[in-house]
Amino acid sequence: MTPEPFNGEIVAGGASFRLGGVRLGMFDESSALEVKQRFHELADGTGFSGRIEKTVPFGCEYAVVRTYERFPGVLRVALDVRALHGGAVTECMLDPLEISGGVVRAGILRDDGATDWFDRAAGDAMPRAVELELADGTFAELQTGDDLWRHRSAAASGASSAWEMTLDGGKFAFSRTMVKFPADVPPPSRPWRWEYALVWARPGNAAAVMTGAETVDCAGMCFAAPPVRRKFRDMVRRTNCSLRLVNVAAGICSEAGHTGRGRELAHQDAGELLALFAWGNRMLAPRGLALAVELTAPAVQARPAFAARLRQPLDIKE
Repeated sequence: MTPEPFNGEIVAGGASFRLGGVRLGMFDESSALEVKQRFHELADGTGFSGRIEKTVPFGCEYAVVRTYERFPGVLRVALDVRALHGGAVTECMLDPLEISGGVVRAGILRDDGATDWFDRAAGDAMPRAVELELADGTFAELQTGDDLWRHRSAAASGASSAWEMTLDGGKFAFSRTMVKFPADVPPPSRPWRWEYALVWARPGNAAAVMTGAETVDCAGMCFAAPPVRRKFRDMVRRTNCSLRLVNVAAGICSEAGHTGRGRELAHQDAGELLALFAWGNRMLAPRGLALAVELTAPAVQARPAFAARLRQPLDIKE
């Protein structure tokens, strides 16, 4: 896998995924000037990370910083935006997704963990994820980041938010306005950050065969919790066998201690699961071992792409 700039183009399952840039009020990222970029490729060739800093030189001027990570079947992105010269972000549209064709079904992952399939849907509270099925049997999932509370924080700031999804003749589009302040509400002069991920995979009929693997029951665990993360990282470092994490719910949690902010905030652990999955397999591969994560049966049915990516260990030859 070769390091490359974030150009928003991904080909998966014979379909072309296009993630457009951020739009800030009247100005979009296509007019931005690149300030700095850097990339880091992993020594085993399984992935790379990058950071691109840009400035939109119009209006009050805006700083746009995108940090991302790629490994087989996964793109993770964090986007930071802020207004310069004493200005403020009055409206922000986050990286819309378009697929040129080959989409069979599209759905929205509900807060209760089920997926509803629609040709058209819209709302104001950002969904947890968008689920997609492609004509060749590949599934994809556009995830809201673990920072779910940020994706749904517009109203608390006096702003509005909105999203819209359409599927027409195999062509798919998803747009999301994260914040939009009305004229009579002064926007705060603060930076904004949102995370998201795109996951794609072809579900198999069975989980990977891992001879001699230790099975760990993860029922009730939220992987966003620091103690849980430490536990499993220590387990990866110390184990002498492969690991199968089972009964992973990958749901919504509001436990105050998990976000480090001392209050209840709705969050997810999908991003932490992807991070543990990738890191764990890279740590274990030199020892001939692997890590697989198996979601609960309802989560497998509702989130086929996410479930399929996690249940087959990351192959360093992919």
